[in-house]
Parts: sequence; C-alpha cells; structure tokens
Amino acid sequence: DIREKGGSKITFQEHARHALDAQWCPHMITNLAVSYDDGSLRVWDARMYQTPKHRIEAHFEPVWCLDWHPTHKDVIATASRDHTIGIWTLRSSSAEKT
Repeated sequence: DIREKGGSKITFQEHARHALDAQWCPHMITNLAVSYDDGSLRVWDARMYQTPKHRIEAHFEPVWCLDWHPTHKDVIATASRDHTIGIWTLRSSSAEKT
C-alpha cells in the first residue's frame, strides 16, 4: 500500500543490470515479469521474491518491452533491440521459445 510510510515492502534484486520494463501478470497477480538491458527476462513471484521463478536469456540485445498473453497465464511476449520478438511459454521449471 503506497499510503503506508517506510518505503517499499518488497525489493526484487537478483540482477545487476538495468530493468527496462515490468508487467504484473493479469491472471496470477503475484507474478511480475521484468525485462533487462542485457537481453534477459525474469519472472518473479511476490510471495517468494528472493529469487526469480524463471531466468530467461531471451535476446542478444536489450529487451525493450514485454507483455503477458491476455488469456494464457503462462505466455509472455518480448520485443528487443535485436529486431526480434519472442513468445515464451513458461513451464514449472523452464521456459520455451515458440
């Protein structure tokens, strides 16, 4: 709650690079996807925020934006400066590019 004093309650910090985009999952409100300037994508669970659920080396260049699929809770799209778009299917222990 941003009305409470004392700063942030959760800090997602596992990665030393700059975050470029972040989107909360519309289907699982505890899941946060974050893209980074090194081409990677991380998916975090706010209930267990010490380490990401998924670490994906998505692109060779910075990932400028990402978005969750509107009806499939395990699908994320990424777009990168390397002029490619990735569609990622998340599994319980891995991710697959389709």
